[in-house]
Amino acid sequence: MDQQRWVKASVSELTGGLQGGRSLAEFGDRLLSGLVPMVGGGVASFYLFDETQGRLRRVSAYGLVETAGSPGSFKVGEGLVGECARGLGVVTLTNLPANYLQIASGVGHAPPVQTTAFPVRSKDALLGVLEVASLRPFSEREQALFAEVLPVVAMSLEILQRNLHTQELLRQTQAQADQLAEQAEELAAAKEKAEFEGVAQRIASLRFIAPRKVGEHDVLYGSVTSGDVAEFLKNKGVEIDKRKVLLDEPVKKLGEHDVRIKLHPEVTATLKLLVSKEG
Repeated sequence: MDQQRWVKASVSELTGGLQGGRSLAEFGDRLLSGLVPMVGGGVASFYLFDETQGRLRRVSAYGLVETAGSPGSFKVGEGLVGECARGLGVVTLTNLPANYLQIASGVGHAPPVQTTAFPVRSKDALLGVLEVASLRPFSEREQALFAEVLPVVAMSLEILQRNLHTQELLRQTQAQADQLAEQAEELAAAKEKAEFEGVAQRIASLRFIAPRKVGEHDVLYGSVTSGDVAEFLKNKGVEIDKRKVLLDEPVKKLGEHDVRIKLHPEVTATLKLLVSKEG
């Protein structure tokens, strides 16, 4: 009875921790950090099955000292993890050689006496593999905990994977919507620019003749202002704000002048202005 209560309490604790995982790596970290101390494990790894590549990829580890030869993934059927995945059953290695693996702490290290790989599956579908190396064989109640908690792990993992898949679809949908909106803005901007380019061509085809009275030494009695230019264009069917006419100061000299008109940030028109003597 004590064993059963311990198992149920442990499963409940682990389940609560798993529900807080927001990513697959965090899910694995929460699983290992909660489960491994409960069963007296020293080193553990959690692998997820990538069906498209047919490989198991390590997403989380507990107490593992990385070495140059430590594989981060396995094919189905490759190594202890791969064999566990292929057979969908628990696989245990005992009588491990001293150089197989070291369970280390701040005060010492020792080789494990066994390592066990547990399949994480939903019915007959493989989701991942949990591998735990320990300094002693698992007790009866620890084995019972594995049997009880792994189906819960599988169910929680499936829920998380579905949620992450949904989030990814939503992200892609939003990205597509943003891209379409950006394209629509670009098309609208291109259309607007093309329209102003047409106006610029229309202005370039015009000639503003502005007769003015002239005094001695060709001094004009009336200059040509930006308002005069805007009024001329208005009479020609081109409505613009006189502030768009780029005249630093009114034109006070006879002859031809190029008057620049800012129609758009990327479009500037040029109007031919001829200031002539009146009469």
